[in-house]
Amino acid sequence: MRIPIPMYALGAAAAMALLAGCSGATSTVAPAVGAMSRSSTHNYQGNRVPMLAAPSFQSLMHPGKPGAMHAFMSRDAAGITPTVYVSQFNTSSIQVYRQGGTNQNPIGTITNGLVNPQNMFVTSNNDIYVANTGANNILVFHKGATAAYKTLDDSGQYPVDVTVDSGGTVYASNIFDTNFGPGSVSVYAPGSLTVTSTLAVPNNAKVLFCALDKFHNLYVNYIDINSGVGAMVKFKKGKGAAQLTNVATNFPGGMEFDQLGRLAALDQITATIGAYRLPGGTPVFSIISTGDTVSMKFTKTRSFVYVSDGVAGAVYQYDYKNGTQVDTISASLGASAGASGVAADPGAPI
Repeated sequence: MRIPIPMYALGAAAAMALLAGCSGATSTVAPAVGAMSRSSTHNYQGNRVPMLAAPSFQSLMHPGKPGAMHAFMSRDAAGITPTVYVSQFNTSSIQVYRQGGTNQNPIGTITNGLVNPQNMFVTSNNDIYVANTGANNILVFHKGATAAYKTLDDSGQYPVDVTVDSGGTVYASNIFDTNFGPGSVSVYAPGSLTVTSTLAVPNNAKVLFCALDKFHNLYVNYIDINSGVGAMVKFKKGKGAAQLTNVATNFPGGMEFDQLGRLAALDQITATIGAYRLPGGTPVFSIISTGDTVSMKFTKTRSFVYVSDGVAGAVYQYDYKNGTQVDTISASLGASAGASGVAADPGAPI
């Protein structure tokens, strides 16, 4: 997770060359996850952050041995047992975990086709959509599969987050394009493997996370190019011109809508999840998290929320009602790999 952070403070050409050299790769990879991390706010302001070593390119090209994906021992409220997915930018992999149990080992690993994956989205039928940043695409996996069955092309862009509407429309937020131009949102009509339209986010230095409400409105957060802090826009019914919202954060993190229709949104600087009753811009309550809180996802019932820590390399589970931390996932993660994105599938009653 730390690899791309100091790169962003440099010029585009120097950033790409140095990053490729660190990984041992001959191809260029976007320093996107650093821009998603709160630590990169300091880079955005010009401060220096130390760089850690990267795994070799060769190691990224040898998939691990996936474990069997089986029933899980712990449950969400109402007897739901989700699978938890944790993406790792630096190792180009996704670790798969059962819910519950501190420092447990992953039950499976996905590596095929992954190049610096970041945030993910799981549909109601358990398909996993992955913002595959370094390969400029969105990969789609069936539950339990280690190879994607579908690829959505996002050529010319570096996608960092993805969300899917109940009608099948896919939205991918692009931190910036491959020429380091402004970020945007790529839209894929149901069934399309190529971009069918693009949504413009005005005045952005980088576009970050996206989320849909139950009315099919798309919300996108970003760093404002003028103020250097987080802002958010709304696209009514997922199209048209961006409408600026009242939500402003120090540095935006992941976001989703809770069971009462409030927007739960991370602020990476304060390490909090704020619950916003839109259009209001002040949280009605907040959950205090820890570390470099990058991404968040609810369980199906919205009773619990998972938060990924991009620096410590852990995922924390919180009771959404009272903010109590109830679980930590950290095995096979760590500071050199980090937890870039997190997702939980709906699971099944047992």
